[in-house]
Amino acid sequence: MLTATRRIQQAWPGLLVLGLGAVLPACSDSTGYVAQAYVTISAASPVVLRGDQIELTAKLWSRTSLGDSTEVRNAELVWSTDDPTLATVTAKDNNTTIATGVNSGIVQIRAVATGFQGSAAATFPLRVSNPLEIDSVRPTTVRYGEKITLYGVGVNTLFLATLQGATLFPDTFSVAAGAGGIGQFSFWVPPPATSGQVLVLGPGQFIVAPDSTAVVEEDLYEPNEIAPHSIDLSAGPFPAIPAVLFYNPALAFEALSRDDTLGIDWYRLTGITGGRDLSLILKAPSSRNAHLTFLASTVNDADSVATPGWTIGSGLYYCKDHAFKVDEKRADSLIVALRNVPAGSMDLVSLYSVSGRYGFIVVDGYLTTN
Repeated sequence: MLTATRRIQQAWPGLLVLGLGAVLPACSDSTGYVAQAYVTISAASPVVLRGDQIELTAKLWSRTSLGDSTEVRNAELVWSTDDPTLATVTAKDNNTTIATGVNSGIVQIRAVATGFQGSAAATFPLRVSNPLEIDSVRPTTVRYGEKITLYGVGVNTLFLATLQGATLFPDTFSVAAGAGGIGQFSFWVPPPATSGQVLVLGPGQFIVAPDSTAVVEEDLYEPNEIAPHSIDLSAGPFPAIPAVLFYNPALAFEALSRDDTLGIDWYRLTGITGGRDLSLILKAPSSRNAHLTFLASTVNDADSVATPGWTIGSGLYYCKDHAFKVDEKRADSLIVALRNVPAGSMDLVSLYSVSGRYGFIVVDGYLTTN
């Protein structure tokens, strides 16, 4: 007489094997073996400051035959650090440890599940940092009027940045900070900056950037003495302040060659929609009484810069074949407010005899001062 098992095996020969196969993965040996088990580590931040603490949590997972993962509860995890001179670990409970930052650097925090043979351990790269650290400065080569961006920990808290004695101009809209204070901050580079390393001041710290920045000692709009450089006013640089149509505080009247007594910076302001009011300010604090800056109707070549259809500014007032005077003192700035500007373009021309920094801003609207 056949046993029940024998009869079932004859009737459905694959059933018994299938049934045993379905049961086997649930079995475990005395060491708590779990097929395809692995550990993960998480933390609120990838960075901890020196002297501060951060909590790390580990979990043990088992991957099923369908590719899903389920957490193995109450697993005992052992923590370690690959360099206790950078960070130490102190177990809080089965799943959690407290890491304490000791010295700056990258340390690997490791968690392994004991009692589960074959489970894959996990490592977590933890950065121990000072409150302010610069990782890099990009780009590595810059011209006056261009921006460099500082990346690192705490750079969003900077008070001051200088490059070889020149104070850089902060772009406050560029500030960004992520987890652990890792972020970025951009600065315009003005004359008389020269090549070297950026020096920054943060809360209680002066530090020097690790990278050198090469400075090309002319601004980003050169050459613009023979033909104008176009500036499009149809879209401003700051989405948060749409009224600002153009802004650059770090432009340069470049040093003149030995044979030249006069330099020219020539811009063509384009993208002007008809009927709008515009205010234009050019400020050259280091070139007081050493430049003539004026707005003019669009001219075709350098020879006609001196005789456009109309001019406004620096004592050069001319319109419809008539010259006129406006009472004004020589100053380091040109400030012009215009109403109902016609569509098209206009030129801004600066004739200068002394090198130095200047800034230029165009605002949508008619600005007045007392």
